[in-house]
Amino acid sequence: MIRKICMTLMGLVLCGVAGTIQAANPRVVFMGDSIFAGWQEDVPSFFASHNFLNKGISGHTTGDMILRFQRDVLANSPEVCVILAGTNDVAQNDGVFVSMEQICGNIIEMTEKCKEKGIKVVLCSVLPSSGFGWTSISPTNQIPRLNTLIEEYALTHDCGFVDFYSLFVQESGAMDPKFSYDNCHPERPGYYIMEQAVMPVLEEMLK
Repeated sequence: MIRKICMTLMGLVLCGVAGTIQAANPRVVFMGDSIFAGWQEDVPSFFASHNFLNKGISGHTTGDMILRFQRDVLANSPEVCVILAGTNDVAQNDGVFVSMEQICGNIIEMTEKCKEKGIKVVLCSVLPSSGFGWTSISPTNQIPRLNTLIEEYALTHDCGFVDFYSLFVQESGAMDPKFSYDNCHPERPGYYIMEQAVMPVLEEMLK
């Protein structure tokens, strides 16, 4: 829990700094955890050049994201919200087991909040990992189950869907080490691949 508090405080500082350098009225808000936060840190030009706003905060679970959703997404009135969430729920960052159905339910809640405001939504599959560096929990079987639920919802509820998982997964369920330094977070080459995957979906939704 102490680790999560420290990560969250650091993330809030970085997120606040990132927000100050973005143009007003972002067309797209990226809501997520350290994976999106790292994208802002490693490739800030991607967000600045497209007038996208990154609201990834390290350590955050889907429950944390719901609590800040009004401030970080709805208050910015974007055309589209991209949601990548669930890794820290699977890792039990809050100290309790959360079912894949509950995690997906929280993602659905955020999606519905967007739809009520006329904001389009792109849901993303959780990136692969065979183990997290900060816990002994093995996510190998849980992540694919969660991703199936997210994809099924997206495809039946008029959401965009980006399958990041398939881009990076190895047969073992681990993330391809060519793109990650810790079997969980992408490095810069991985973020370029994520950009190539998400941009066609966003371009279509922003027409």
